Amino acid sequence: METIIRGSLVYDGSGAPAKQADVIVAEGKILAVGENLPTTGRRVIEAKGLSLAPGFIDCHTHSDYSILVDPAAEHVMKQGVTTQIGGQCGYSRSPVLPEISQETKDYFDDTMMPDVGVKTPSFATYSEQVAYLRQLPLGVNQTYFTGHRVLRGSVMGLDARHATDAEIKQMELLLAETLENGAQGLSSGMSYGSANRCSPEELVRLGRVVSRYGGMYTSHIRSEAAGLMDAIEEAVRVGREAGIPVNISHMKVVGSQNWSLCSDALALIDRASKEGVSIYFDAYPYTASCCTTMAGIPSTYTNEGAQVLADKLYDPTFVQRLYDDIFVHPEDGWDNPVKNLGLDKFFVTDASATPDAEGKTIVETAELWKVSPFEAFIRIIRDNRCQVTDCRFSMCEENLEEILRHPLCGVCSDAIYLPGCRYVHPRAMAAFPRFLGRYVRDRALMSREEGIYRITGLPAKRYQLHGKGLIRAGMDADLVLFDYDTILDYADYSNPFRPNHGISMVMIGGQVVVENGACTGVRNGKIISRGN
Repeated sequence: METIIRGSLVYDGSGAPAKQADVIVAEGKILAVGENLPTTGRRVIEAKGLSLAPGFIDCHTHSDYSILVDPAAEHVMKQGVTTQIGGQCGYSRSPVLPEISQETKDYFDDTMMPDVGVKTPSFATYSEQVAYLRQLPLGVNQTYFTGHRVLRGSVMGLDARHATDAEIKQMELLLAETLENGAQGLSSGMSYGSANRCSPEELVRLGRVVSRYGGMYTSHIRSEAAGLMDAIEEAVRVGREAGIPVNISHMKVVGSQNWSLCSDALALIDRASKEGVSIYFDAYPYTASCCTTMAGIPSTYTNEGAQVLADKLYDPTFVQRLYDDIFVHPEDGWDNPVKNLGLDKFFVTDASATPDAEGKTIVETAELWKVSPFEAFIRIIRDNRCQVTDCRFSMCEENLEEILRHPLCGVCSDAIYLPGCRYVHPRAMAAFPRFLGRYVRDRALMSREEGIYRITGLPAKRYQLHGKGLIRAGMDADLVLFDYDTILDYADYSNPFRPNHGISMVMIGGQVVVENGACTGVRNGKIISRGN
């Protein structure tokens, strides 16, 4: 039966003024949009006093990992999110060649996945990954980038060095397969592990492969702290020389000593845009990031894998050398969060082998254990075999608002959550109600129409998600019905599972997946290929 959503204030996703209208849905598509449309023979959803928007698009997630354990993703759809874009920060589940070392495979699992006792599969090709995912009862739509770090891992293991010409050629072939089968493009995580030793020339060469397929390059840039300007320049160079669009992931300025760089960084992006580089960025509406705690260790210590590192952390001589390389003579070109932020800024969210460390800063855990903060840092990583995540309070509200206000900025969660975690960054549960409630409505960083555009029409256009992002006849019936006057997040770092308010209904492909704020059990998500 056709469904009519009657009497809502329609924000169509284009940024145009909202209008009172009815919307008819049939066979997974929007059939008609207009006033006083007939209701006879149709299921009627009365929506007077509520707002209707296209389904929200989370343009930066790590759902390629989490969806394998939790395909329902109810915490995602409860935010109004109907499409997730994963494979970010240089991580992806393919192409992971079967002949690579177990240490390399484990490294990517153990540093990305919260420890809930589950190992996720990886795939030799993107086509295998897509075939596997299409058999799962997916709660929301999924599309993915190919991770640069995974390309490197399949070709050269965890070696922290420049790739050879032959190795880059191998990466180019692996990348081409993923693009031929619908991957969005290439993602990089330039501050992580061996990628920090990658040359810009390697990225440009891979970018030229992406260009042949009409894809995009998205980058967790090399530095989000003191080296921010140079890191943005590197991303711009890839876009300019490879001839591809560039997205800077989760734009931020880390560390109070660097906060003054924000306006200059945005001005640099504006200049590149005016010079013809197709450049964008995204951000999440929080002043704390979330990361693997291993990122606080120099890349030269991780090139034998996570398990080898964990074993070596029992050796006092090794630990002293690590201390010196963090605090006394740290390597150049590394953001060094332990020294530059301080361990009082690390709030541990997942450390299952040391549960008394979860929900505390590392300094608070050190006080509990009666050891130094660095000793607590080492013990948490060691005892959890490097499978630890933390939130880092490193940004300021003024910069966040300046970033979100910028017209090139999309909105993301950058989240990974698995059922069984006791703590998680609240962005996994609440990023989109928080953006609309606190930053659009309450702080008026932009109009309500612009706020909806940033999470619907803008990412749909940027990532070539045809059929998504607009309420118009013929578009996919991915829709969110909500109260713009009351939508709000209530999750925080200590209580991350508090429910959001204000979302009444979510529809994916014409099927109601959330009703009156509760999930219906319907699973109607699809795998989306680039340009489809």
